[in-house]
Amino acid sequence: MNIGLFTDTYMPQINGVGSSVCTLARQLRLQGHTVYIFAPWSPDTQENEEEQFVIRMPSMPFVFLKGFRVGLCYPPKAINKIVHLKLDIVHTQTEFSLGTFGRILAKSLNLPVVHTYHTMYEDYVHYIVNGERVTAQTKKEARKFSALFCNTANAVIAPTKKVEHYLHEYGVTRPIFIIPTGINLKKFQKSNFSPEDIKNLRNEYGLTDENKTVLVLGRIAQEKSIDVVIKAMPSLFERMDYARLVIVG
Repeated sequence: MNIGLFTDTYMPQINGVGSSVCTLARQLRLQGHTVYIFAPWSPDTQENEEEQFVIRMPSMPFVFLKGFRVGLCYPPKAINKIVHLKLDIVHTQTEFSLGTFGRILAKSLNLPVVHTYHTMYEDYVHYIVNGERVTAQTKKEARKFSALFCNTANAVIAPTKKVEHYLHEYGVTRPIFIIPTGINLKKFQKSNFSPEDIKNLRNEYGLTDENKTVLVLGRIAQEKSIDVVIKAMPSLFERMDYARLVIVG
């Protein structure tokens, strides 16, 4: 199949959605599919083998989130190029500019649309209101927006059972399939690192050989609920002698 993935964030920007799209594209190609990624242009884009399958759209910085970019417009030249790719399916990874573009393109070309719902937007509205108090109405609008977009797809992918549950509560009526976001575990195998590398890293964070460690690795932000991990520490560490918590963001 010729598959088009439409996303508002992609490499070299590092985040969950971009990494998910990259992993999905690689695995689909290993199964013999041709995968094109439609993403905003970035000044940091690096030329490599995979970039030849990435179609970059004009973009501008996103005012609400530092480091993000959003698509501006879709020039006829780009649309003509997409038509000649003879896509069999559109898979949107975002509800915003590139996701909307993919939805419009699919409708005009009479193509099926699958949408992956990556982000619980009601947990992110504090970015939009710029520090103002988040109200019940604000979250309600985020839910309505999510349902409206998901119901334009032929099918929706939820990465977890929790997301599926909330999408049903939002009013999503399209079929929802739970497909967890894949992780390339080979990168994290202990055999990839020498004992000296491991010792140096532990020393950097003040960890002795006796310390058992709970590692939280990710963006430090309100919606990541790191406080839940911290509050769970006393009961968790009752079963772990000499334990330490390391948060890397």
